[in-house]
Amino acid sequence: MKAFLLACCLLMNCANAWACSCIEARIPEKEKIAKAWTQAQLVFTGRVVSESLVEMTDTAHLRTRTGRDTVITRRMQYRKYTFAVTQPLKGAAGPATIEVLTAGVGSSCGVFYKVGDEFVVFAYTVDTAQNLRGVERKITPYYSTGMCTRTKELRYTAAAELQQLRQLAKKG
Repeated sequence: MKAFLLACCLLMNCANAWACSCIEARIPEKEKIAKAWTQAQLVFTGRVVSESLVEMTDTAHLRTRTGRDTVITRRMQYRKYTFAVTQPLKGAAGPATIEVLTAGVGSSCGVFYKVGDEFVVFAYTVDTAQNLRGVERKITPYYSTGMCTRTKELRYTAAAELQQLRQLAKKG
């Protein structure tokens, strides 16, 4: 029983819990669009063609004060969306489809897309992960997005925003 309680305490101390909070600067809309463009590694318009769940697991081996080894496993679920790209604007130009991950079930920062709907997607590259001990390691890169990006349904995107994005794309 003591080992179980110790493992629970270690889990609470090791796992970071972050609430999603999107803070938006009080700047003109054009500047917000330009800032989002600069921060994103990938911007495109596209239609969602598929959705699936992806689970990533991280395990840490911890030695307790008594010298016993404890194994803690953390599982995280992500939603993987495949988009048929209709207009590449920034980043990986050329692929007909692009996969983008977003936080999955139970996360307040993940977003849900409906298969068949069209979106303007602002994504960033994830190429490192932090293990349960807080140590960063390189991982296979993937694109990710969340509710704090400018990603939204194409039908709710203002024509002026699309025009500005196309102008930014021309500038390179």
